[in-house]
Amino acid sequence: LSSPINQIYLAAFMSQASVSMPEKFSGQMDMFPAFLGQCQLFMSLRPENFPTDRSKVGFMISLLTGQAANWATPLLVQDSPLLNDFQGFLQQMRVINKMSILDEDVTAKRSLFV
Repeated sequence: LSSPINQIYLAAFMSQASVSMPEKFSGQMDMFPAFLGQCQLFMSLRPENFPTDRSKVGFMISLLTGQAANWATPLLVQDSPLLNDFQGFLQQMRVINKMSILDEDVTAKRSLFV
């Protein structure tokens, strides 16, 4: 345990802030802000693991399930430019989030009149 290699490994391990892996995101829009915040925190505390926009986008896509994964799959299949544009990817996720919230609001209001 006191070998130089073990000491280097332990120092590297201890230098990284302990942060939980973000929860997976299924597309449930009320959970989007928490998902986004968790991802950004995780990536900011481990910048060496996310040196490029593509690595950040890929990480977030890997956490998507259900409806959210269905939205992201065409980006992967078509090798979308958004895969190399983290801010653009986030913007698209925000747009989808806002559209879904508006759609849920309209649906809820319609149900009041049925």
